Amino acid sequence: MSDPAAPPQAPRVSVIIPTYGRPAALRRAVDSVLAQTVDDLEVVVVDDHGTPPAPPHEDRRVRVLRLPDNGGVSAARNLGIEQARGEWIAFLDDDDLWYPRRLEALLGFIGAAEVGPRAIVTTDLDINDDGTISGSYTEERPFHHEDQLLHSIQRPFLTVMFMVRRDFLSEVGTFDEGLRGAEDADLLARLLLAGSRVYLVDEVLGCYNRGEGRTRDHEITWSGKLLWLHKLSTHPQLTEREAEAVAAAIEETRHRLLRVRATLALSEDQPRRAFLAAAATVPDTAWRRRGWLLARATLPDRWFRVLEERVPINA
Repeated sequence: MSDPAAPPQAPRVSVIIPTYGRPAALRRAVDSVLAQTVDDLEVVVVDDHGTPPAPPHEDRRVRVLRLPDNGGVSAARNLGIEQARGEWIAFLDDDDLWYPRRLEALLGFIGAAEVGPRAIVTTDLDINDDGTISGSYTEERPFHHEDQLLHSIQRPFLTVMFMVRRDFLSEVGTFDEGLRGAEDADLLARLLLAGSRVYLVDEVLGCYNRGEGRTRDHEITWSGKLLWLHKLSTHPQLTEREAEAVAAAIEETRHRLLRVRATLALSEDQPRRAFLAAAATVPDTAWRRRGWLLARATLPDRWFRVLEERVPINA
């Protein structure tokens, strides 16, 4: 006879779901986990101090935690990792879904393939673009079995695709709370540099809701990626080829960020700032640099329209 006072047995998998003020979407996400054909799991919902608060769930496998202040998605995930009891950690965002066989397929693969303790396992996902399934994630971003860090510099896997052992995650370190974008790319890179390898179960077993996003969201995304790439560029374990790829990605990301900022400035009727942001995407020369500094103070608005024709701000 079991002791009712004894602590519950640790589950095989802890699924961490950060949330912020989306109770209906959260309910669908949680229910998709509870509908798995494997029930040896727990769900750790972490409310990032949203309004309305995340409600409690009637299923005993679901725990709802709440941050005392709004700390961002990385802080929410980190609290979930800290409180998780499972051998494996999996992630799901509150507006995404799992299909019922996802955990069964992942755990079955782990058992059959005898992956090492540093493995990351994942499945393919449908991509939902504003209510329409536009294809799968690996159709857009082909999976690479070799040179995974090199390929992930440009096209990292999403956090919602990861499943990784809790002890390995604790060893490498959790999400960088100083990043407000690219936090999943940062974690993936650190795991790979620590000897991990990503294994794909080649089935579509979840749904990632991408949505169109606002230009301001794009600015957060690209500025976060730029910050992460600069951080990655200092890592002592990068090969020469990887370091070259990071340097190229920094340049490309900087240009994309400046163009997004130019679009924002134009939408906010700030043509001078838009001119300077767009001008910075043009290859640098000494005379251009002097010209842009002069333009900051003196450029008439009509000249911005000339630049707009020559530099594709919205590209």
